[in-house]
Amino acid sequence: MVALICLAAGIAYVFIFQIPSIEKIPMVAADITKNGGQVSLFFKNGDPLEQGKFYVTVNGDRVSDGNISLVGGSYPWSPGERLVANYSTSAINDVKLIYLGKPNSVVLASAYFPGPYVNSTSLNGTPVNTTPVYSRYPGFTVEAWVKWNVPPNPGADTTSQWATIVVDGTTDHNRRYQLEHNQFNTNFEFSAAAATNPQVWSTTSPVANTWYHVVGIYNQTDPGSRLRIYVNGVNEKSGSIDGGGLKASPNRYQVGGPAGINWPSPPPALQRRKFNGEIRGLKTYEYALSQVEILAHYTAGVP
Repeated sequence: MVALICLAAGIAYVFIFQIPSIEKIPMVAADITKNGGQVSLFFKNGDPLEQGKFYVTVNGDRVSDGNISLVGGSYPWSPGERLVANYSTSAINDVKLIYLGKPNSVVLASAYFPGPYVNSTSLNGTPVNTTPVYSRYPGFTVEAWVKWNVPPNPGADTTSQWATIVVDGTTDHNRRYQLEHNQFNTNFEFSAAAATNPQVWSTTSPVANTWYHVVGIYNQTDPGSRLRIYVNGVNEKSGSIDGGGLKASPNRYQVGGPAGINWPSPPPALQRRKFNGEIRGLKTYEYALSQVEILAHYTAGVP
C-alpha cells in the first residue's frame, strides 16, 4: 500500500511539476504601414503583448529593441496603440510581427510592400506607396476557381447537390470546412463543421460554364465577422462565430465527385455533396488573407 501511495505521488509530481503546460499563442490583428525607413504597426484588436515577448523583422532582419517605440500607451501593447520601428533604409518589402513562443516562434501578423526600390522610389520613378500590397491575420483561408458543366441549381433538387470542397485536416470538427455550395444549390457557401455548423452564403447565384473565384475566410481577430465569403474579389457576406476553437487545416482537402462527400459528418444520403465541373487553383492558407490580396488573386485570372 505504501508503495502504491508513493507511486501515485510520484506520478502526480511529474504531471504537476515536470510536464510543461501548452502555451497559448496570442492573436493579434495589426495594420502595418511604412513611411521611408519607419514602420508603423497599429494594434487593431487581439491579445495584449508583454514587452520582451515579441519582436519585429524587416526584410528578414530583426529590428533591435532600441529602435522600437510604443506610441499612445504603455506595455502591454494593446488595441488602439501603435508601435514604431526604425529601419536602416527605406527599401522595405517585408514586415513581420513575431511572438517568442516556446519552443517555436510564431508569426502573428505580416505585410508585404511593392518593390524593388531605389532611394525610396520604384525603378520607374513612381513614389513608393506607404501601404502594403497585403496584410495577413491569424486564422485560416481556403480559395478555389470553380466552373460547373451543368446548371448548379437543378430546380433546387436537394438530391443533386452539385459542388463542394471539404477541407479535412483531421476528424476533429474544428478542422473541417466546406467551401463552394449551399444545400439548395443556389449560392456559394463557406461553413465550419463546429457544433453549431456556422455558415455564410454569397449573394451571387452561379450559372453553368462560368468561372468564379470563391474564397472562405476565418479571421480569429475579427469579432462579429470572423467568417467571410468572397466571390470574384468581393466580400459578399460576413458572420459571427466563436473565436476560440477553430483551427487551420494544412493542405488536406477532398473534392466532391460522382459519389459525393459527406458533410458535415455523417449526414443523411441527401446531403452527400457532389461536383460536376472544373476546379483550379485550390489552396489553403494557415492565416486569413486580406481583401486586397484576395482581389489580387482574382484579378490575376484563372490559373
